Order: sequence, then structure tokens, then C-alpha cells
Amino acid sequence: GWHFVMTSGLVLHLSPHGFDEGMHGRYAWVQDRPIFCLEGIKRLQAVLKHLAISPSQIFLIPDRDSEILAYATATEFQLPIKPWPPEGSQEPGLIVVYDLKQLSQPLWQQLSVHHPGQILFCHAVCFTEDFPVAPDVHTYFYQFNTPPWGEKRVQSEDQTTWEILPPLEGAPEEIAKLITESDISDANLDDIPSQI
Repeated sequence: GWHFVMTSGLVLHLSPHGFDEGMHGRYAWVQDRPIFCLEGIKRLQAVLKHLAISPSQIFLIPDRDSEILAYATATEFQLPIKPWPPEGSQEPGLIVVYDLKQLSQPLWQQLSVHHPGQILFCHAVCFTEDFPVAPDVHTYFYQFNTPPWGEKRVQSEDQTTWEILPPLEGAPEEIAKLITESDISDANLDDIPSQI
């Protein structure tokens, strides 16, 4: 509620951890997963359907993590993708960003001007930093975050040591399949009304 009052933005997912210890639905540290991205996309679909908003296209922001998420979103929404022009755009469409923190200053400035028919969806938002733009809809708040395809810290099989796995390589549209091919039955979507 406090986020909506201050920014008019909607948060799609609240962390169940430490809610009464000061986190209030926010995450401290997230090692993101493809199924979590898919949950965000599915929740976004439900919100836009409830508001009777039908985007005509998906904008591809020049940021690799955002490109991966945009390709997955375009697949789920069955919409065409259009690259975001260097000078910005006033065309209507769904602007997909993985993490506001990773964008450049020029992109922040372009996205801070809200044009009619444009919806800014951001998957992950750092709550310990201020940005010149607030997304219309985002999945979750975090303090530290790693994308699903980024460098990972995992425990060894015997659980005695930690290993660092390198980031995934490949074209964004190929890595996006990790999201779209996730088993949606494992996603936490029970609170979405069935009639939406």
C-alpha cells in the first residue's frame, strides 16, 4: 500500500521472510530463478487483464538482462518485439526491464517521461537506492539480487563448501526459454482469481 501511495506503482510479489522484522515484504538477498521471472510475467498478465489493458507490442531495452526478460514476456503475451530507439519512443507498448539499477542514466531519463499507452514493467527493484523513475508494475523489492542467468553461488554436493558458477552464455532469446519453459505448476499463483 505505501508503495502505491508514493509512486502509483503496483508490487506483484511480497517476500514471506522477515515480514515482521522490518522487511515488510521486501527481500534482503535474492538469487533469482527462471520460475520467479515467469511468476512475475503471469501476475503482470493478470493485472493488465483485470484493468482491461492490452499492450500492442513489447519494447526491447538495450540491456542484456532486460532483453532476456522481454523475449520471455513477448512469448507469454504473444506480442511482437520492437527495439527501443536510442532517442526513446512515444509509441504505446509494454516496456520490459529486468532491473532498474542496471540501466544507464540516459535510459532512466527517457523512461521518466510517461507517455500515454506506455506501461513500464520492471521485474526487480532495489529498495535501498533512489531512481528517477518508478515502474508502473514490478515483481519484487530486493537489497541484493543476482539474475537467474548470472554468476551463481552454490553449495557443493557434500554441503561443505561453496562454488561460484559462471554466468550463462548465449543469445537473449535462447536464454529466455529458461523462463518460458519453466514448470508453471511450481509458481506461486494461487492468489490470482480464477476468473481473471
